[in-house]
Amino acid sequence: MYCSKCGKELVDTAVICPSCGTPTPLYDQQRQAARDEPQQATVQHITIDREADSPRSRSTALMLCIFLGILGGHRFYTGKVGTGVLMVWLGANVMIKIAAALGGWTAYPAATAMAAVFAVFWVADLAMILGGSFCDAQGRRLRS
Repeated sequence: MYCSKCGKELVDTAVICPSCGTPTPLYDQQRQAARDEPQQATVQHITIDREADSPRSRSTALMLCIFLGILGGHRFYTGKVGTGVLMVWLGANVMIKIAAALGGWTAYPAATAMAAVFAVFWVADLAMILGGSFCDAQGRRLRS
């Protein structure tokens, strides 16, 4: 077989001419065959078993919530870092409010509102942990 453009001799399995880059008739045949074949795509399905228990312990989360709840310890433990940081921020405002009350000085007004939000947040988490409906960051319930 010879190249139609430059005339160089080609091996019988050549798809393009190595000298000038011109496609050979074999190239056209392979291209047409590729168009005629149905295209197949491989898709991998990733499933998360939300029925499976988390590797995190419910009793550990409960202890962290009781003793380090003001710092969001139970949230960090279960992988909920964003809401853990929020609890740290709200907890800091609670500590400011407590220090103000003990020191006899007035805390800034927003500290009272933030302390109330923290209290609701903490009590809700405590109730969910006790009730067994608290989940980790992947949506799996904590193991008993």
